[in-house]
Amino acid sequence: MRKITTLVLILFFVSIFNIQAQDSHYSIQIIDTKSTEPLPFATIVINKNPRKGVVTDLNGKAEFDLNEADSCIQVSYVGYYTKLIRRDKIEDVIALEALQIALDEVVVYARENPAHRIIKNAVTNRKINNPDKIPEYGCNIYNKATYNYDFSNRDTLTKTLELLADNYVIIMESATERFYKSPGKTFERIKKVRVSGFKDPSFAPLSTDIQPFHFYKPLIEIFDISYLNPISLGSHNKYFFLIEDTLYNEADTTFIISFKPKRNSNFEGLKGFVHINTNGFAIENVVAMPADDRVMEMHVQQKYEYVNDQWFPKEVRSELRWKNLYNMGFGMDFKSESYITDFRIDIPKDSVKYTEEVLVFDKLATQNAELEMSKYRNAELNLKERNSYHLMDSIGEAENFEYWLRFSEKIAKGKIPVKKFYIPLDKIYTYNDFEGTRIGMGLYTDDKLLRWMELGGWGAYGFKDKEWKYGGNLNLYFDRKQETILSAGYAYDAVFPGNEDFARKKSYIEGYFLEQADYATKINASFETRIRYLQLKFNLLQDERSPQYNYQYWLNNNWVNEYTLSEAGVQLRFAFKEKYLWQFKQKIAFETKWPVLTMSYKKGLGDFLEGDITYDKLWIQIDYSHHFARLGETELRIEAGKIWGDIPYSFLFSGAGGWNGSMPFVVKNRFNTMSPNSFANDEIVNFYFSHDFGTRLFSTSKWKPKLMLTQAIGIGELSNRSIHQGIDLTDMNKGYYESGMVINDLVRFSVFNFCYIGVGAGAFYNYGYYSFDTWTNNVKLKLSGNISF
Repeated sequence: MRKITTLVLILFFVSIFNIQAQDSHYSIQIIDTKSTEPLPFATIVINKNPRKGVVTDLNGKAEFDLNEADSCIQVSYVGYYTKLIRRDKIEDVIALEALQIALDEVVVYARENPAHRIIKNAVTNRKINNPDKIPEYGCNIYNKATYNYDFSNRDTLTKTLELLADNYVIIMESATERFYKSPGKTFERIKKVRVSGFKDPSFAPLSTDIQPFHFYKPLIEIFDISYLNPISLGSHNKYFFLIEDTLYNEADTTFIISFKPKRNSNFEGLKGFVHINTNGFAIENVVAMPADDRVMEMHVQQKYEYVNDQWFPKEVRSELRWKNLYNMGFGMDFKSESYITDFRIDIPKDSVKYTEEVLVFDKLATQNAELEMSKYRNAELNLKERNSYHLMDSIGEAENFEYWLRFSEKIAKGKIPVKKFYIPLDKIYTYNDFEGTRIGMGLYTDDKLLRWMELGGWGAYGFKDKEWKYGGNLNLYFDRKQETILSAGYAYDAVFPGNEDFARKKSYIEGYFLEQADYATKINASFETRIRYLQLKFNLLQDERSPQYNYQYWLNNNWVNEYTLSEAGVQLRFAFKEKYLWQFKQKIAFETKWPVLTMSYKKGLGDFLEGDITYDKLWIQIDYSHHFARLGETELRIEAGKIWGDIPYSFLFSGAGGWNGSMPFVVKNRFNTMSPNSFANDEIVNFYFSHDFGTRLFSTSKWKPKLMLTQAIGIGELSNRSIHQGIDLTDMNKGYYESGMVINDLVRFSVFNFCYIGVGAGAFYNYGYYSFDTWTNNVKLKLSGNISF
């Protein structure tokens, strides 16, 4: 009986203790007063004691307990008024008001800014804390993204717009497994994906869609714009830092430091705040956004946790927001959030196959996604999210979203889908001095008809040369990525003499430069494949030429103005450590840090397939680019070619002329002052250099022109002129020199408050032996344009 009485008393006191504990436990959310948006990483200090406090998560939520002696909490957030709240006034949602006046750097320190010491320690320890320095790790990631319209005046909404206002237009989820092996090897597998309105989506939300996976790289890329990381070497010389608050844990201290570019800075910078933990001086939390005002607001947030003796991302959130689109009082909002779990470093040796393809879809990724996704979520979907799935799935089925997705994918590839066929966009229209206005049409089979084969043809007419052109192609695909291809084709077309494309295909932009042309009848067969970083292509070609200008070639003791070449060739492209992924059925390649080598060798086969000439031809091209954190981006290209044996003018190296009245825009990796076909060489070396300073040299609060300098040099030689007759051939043995300056975004204007259209201008100057006597004739002015957010 005594034991029962004792047990009852214990249970009684335990229940009382639980009731008291529940009364002292609080779950609150901190939000912005005006926007009602959550404030991530807000600080909640208990009883004004910095050793007793918590920090809100990415959703502005936090949980804490108060004991009997605790009478208040203090809530603070960088850029907001601090609020002191009595215990009996604590509510589930607490709103903070933003400061109305932005303070400049008016803080003066007798010695070094104390925030600099902390930032310097964080920079010193970045290699220790950088997840990319971990030998190998794995983790699971749950990604969720929503796209929504924001209507400020709901009184004027129609029933359709009310549905858009009360539901997400798109909600997407994915569950991925990510692996990384130092240095630089990544593999991510999408296990499950669900997108509202689509049964079989070809895309999935990822943690790196808008921002990088972590905040330790010298340049932080947010929506394809590179910003100088405030946690990077020498950042204290570029950014103004200020200690806003300090939290004390059991053994560590967390410094809350705000940052923004120093006054009159001319670089792409960020503003926000970062929590630095003295345990390794690591980033614990960070909130950042572009320092400059833009039509599109961008916010990124990251939260880290210390696990397995390593600081590692735990939550990542991004947001893109447009306000007052079309000046009609509504905006758009895209939010992406990722939750990382199961971080592990004990990856069995060679258990993960790292390739150049860094993202793959599981074969069952879309099957039963509605049920299976619940296994991966960090929290259940709320009512709005569930309703959005239900609504958009029904609308997607009724409006055939799958068709419009495929339509968009084809347009991105330059194709207009027509049921089970497509029309190539590049065949429809061009204009040049030789053909005048050129109108055409083509029709090819689509992968909806046959996935393993593509067959089609095209025709075009030039109104100036009054000539029909036509051709057809057959492609056989041996893999689902369409990187192993057997092709055959026939074409009759007007082409450049001296075109150095491996298979002598006329590119779309060259169609505008055509001044001097050959009519060419070409029959070719090729096979191409990929072996990791190496792309190989083998080609067999018969090319019959008829020059449409006064020219004759000495062949077999006769002067001829028509000739046929038959040749076999091999081309390789080697891009070491180049990575790519597939989204929207598009191959998206990541820029490699290494030079990219392209090389082709062609052998002229005299007396084979009616070939008239025997020769050897070699072409080598090296491309390299590097983005300097503080100086901008440099791009280099080196080209070299050599021909062994005599060949007609049509197949010599002509020089890459980029000046033509039909194309008044700046063209990369060409001589912008040189007219097409100005030279003829059987040996050539070209060098192209450009450096884009961005806004680093000059900018104001509203005017931000971007300066780019260019340099192009070419030298070549023609060894045997006596076999050419009718035109005066000039080689580049004296050297062709061109310097240029391009100022992008001289004028920039907003389009519907959605994006910016920037218009710039470039001036290029030709000097040296091949320049004109009058300097004004050596100057060529061209336009540039770009789209930005």
